[in-house]
Amino acid sequence: MPVFIFNFESYLPDMIYTKINLFLTAALAIILYFTVPLNNTWLYEKAIDHFSFLQQAKVLDIEDRRAFRFGNTYVMYKDMVSKIRKPEEAIILFPPAEYLDRVHEVEFTIPEPAVFYYTGVRSVWANSPDARRANYEVQINGPGKIAIRWISHQRHLDSLISVYKPMLH
Repeated sequence: MPVFIFNFESYLPDMIYTKINLFLTAALAIILYFTVPLNNTWLYEKAIDHFSFLQQAKVLDIEDRRAFRFGNTYVMYKDMVSKIRKPEEAIILFPPAEYLDRVHEVEFTIPEPAVFYYTGVRSVWANSPDARRANYEVQINGPGKIAIRWISHQRHLDSLISVYKPMLH
């Protein structure tokens, strides 16, 4: 009766060669992907920190790191969020960046809702499907006059969305 014997040593070099080829192919694909200018810009603006790992080791508190990375805007928003009664229920409507240009606010930037997430409160833009659920707005009345205000009526929310929506691209 013949017995089948599998010789593992004869297949080992082929498996290693295949794994190395797959690794090099994946690495090359990632490198080529990030050589495209738009992807490269995203990598350095969003994915890679703005300060080195040595600086991060000096600043160990999470809030301090966020303040350092996101700047004064994060600190201002964090301060505004602290005044909200029930932050877990709040949804903040942001004005578009074009609106800031109209009121000549240069010291302040509107963060993406994903960045604002770090304050612990949800946020939306006027073109979001959740915009009609917003119950707070960021109100900008001129340079340095920034506040967060509760939206008391649906009419007010609808008028804000109708003003902001055409400014979003």
